[in-house]
Amino acid sequence: MDKCDMSLDDLLYESETDATLALTLDEKEAVLREIARGLEYLHGKLVVHRDLKPANILLSRDLGLVKLADFGLATQLEANSSIADTVSSVGTPAYMAPEVLQAPARWTTRADIYAFGIVMWEVYHGKSPFEHSVRSISDLETRVLNRERPLVSENVDVRLWVVRLMEKCWAHDPQERPRASEILQTFQDRKNVRQSTRLIRGLVSACPRSRGGRNGVEDASIELVQGLVRDLSDVTGNLARTLDAIRNILEQEYDAKGSDVLRAQALSCGIVVSTKRIVEHSTDPDILAKALWALRFALTGESGTSFRVAAIQEHDLGSSVIEVFQAFRDHEDLQAAACGFVIPVTFDSDRNEVILVQELGVGKEIAAAMRKHPESESVQNYACGALWNLAANARNKEILGQDVKLVKEIVAAMRKHLESESVQSKACSALANLAANDRNEVILVQELKVGREIVAAMRKHSGSEIVQEKACGALWSLAAKNARNQEILGQELKVGKGIVAAMRKHPGSEAVQKQACGALGNLACNSTGGSLHLREVARLAAVGLFPVPYF
Repeated sequence: MDKCDMSLDDLLYESETDATLALTLDEKEAVLREIARGLEYLHGKLVVHRDLKPANILLSRDLGLVKLADFGLATQLEANSSIADTVSSVGTPAYMAPEVLQAPARWTTRADIYAFGIVMWEVYHGKSPFEHSVRSISDLETRVLNRERPLVSENVDVRLWVVRLMEKCWAHDPQERPRASEILQTFQDRKNVRQSTRLIRGLVSACPRSRGGRNGVEDASIELVQGLVRDLSDVTGNLARTLDAIRNILEQEYDAKGSDVLRAQALSCGIVVSTKRIVEHSTDPDILAKALWALRFALTGESGTSFRVAAIQEHDLGSSVIEVFQAFRDHEDLQAAACGFVIPVTFDSDRNEVILVQELGVGKEIAAAMRKHPESESVQNYACGALWNLAANARNKEILGQDVKLVKEIVAAMRKHLESESVQSKACSALANLAANDRNEVILVQELKVGREIVAAMRKHSGSEIVQEKACGALWSLAAKNARNQEILGQELKVGKGIVAAMRKHPGSEAVQKQACGALGNLACNSTGGSLHLREVARLAAVGLFPVPYF
């Protein structure tokens, strides 16, 4: 016959007096899960326990057996009992719900749920709530009837979802409390998540090898992502690790290209809402950065189109990110993450671009981040990437280039991070969009001398197809309309040589050839420097490297 060795009350006392006997988070949840299982059985039989408390919960030493006991309310009141031990004719006041503390008492299964919430609190704190803060039973009853509930100590290691379940269980209105079956299901779901979380490292490393289809590894990865995202709103102690795991998995899928199965799963499981909650309530800059990085990679890809729109227009994450920019200006990684978040939400969404720049003023925050962290390659890289997208809108070009003067920060980033292929390519992309404004075009070439930075980037990264493509694209825009720009770029800086060199170096790249031809076409509009460019294009066309462009 199965035998219990002690009560939960005994176990909690032992844990308080001997730290080596303290339960782990998983063990605490396992005990609570089995208590919920017992309540589900009782309530299914229409039985109300009416005195659920640690002293009436029996356990085996290995925690493999948990039983509910003392259905007869037989505990006798003793003169020296604490409030937690005091038993009325119908229960123990410290665990009694508001509706049974006043006449006429209304005993339903929901009263047991209230008691379960108090037991949950006690499992994590090792003592009865209000034990040392109330003067009498009537004082306790007054507090409970006035909706006062125990506070979860900041020093207690407890997962957020457990705290929220406690709060639901001790809701003042009985109808707002969950059923025992719902509580049990919650614990079972979280148990599965805990087991999946232990596979994080192995699955993250295996994830890129699962491209061939939904084999065993990929199925496990999908289940892991689903569990991790569900866990986001419920984990405190492991929140950082959970966010890191989500980012690692989704970033690897993003880098591998060709699939966004896991990102789609993350989005469908509610990662936008979960990270919004974190961003709005956390004051830890490291956690905030991890949340924004996870969201940045989740929103990238075809599956994220509607979610990107919703993130800004429905969930107002733009305002939250602005607050993050302002509150944690000195935190390098968080500033980079905030810029990184802007990139996907402004991809192919003109309305999002308008909201962020024209209504929320994100340009000022990006400029401040770039000025505050000039040495940070990460900040400069993601800032330039964000500006690339934000400058697609005509009015945004004017605001970013002239009102906020972000063109100066882009040029400064190119000078400071010449060695960085990523910074150079994204900066050139941002310049290409910003230069599609007459005044910006003049400022960049004639005042900031950006042509020199582009030439330097092309020389430094001659073998980089992406840098050559984006540099040629920037020159295409910068030489679009202004005759003086064409003269400076073509004759003084001789960018034509760099463009031709790029065409020779990357003959098989359609993107490089297209952007180069566009740049040469605009430069050739200047009669003085055009002949050199046209002769070179004609020569390359003659040997069949690319079609003759139309100028």
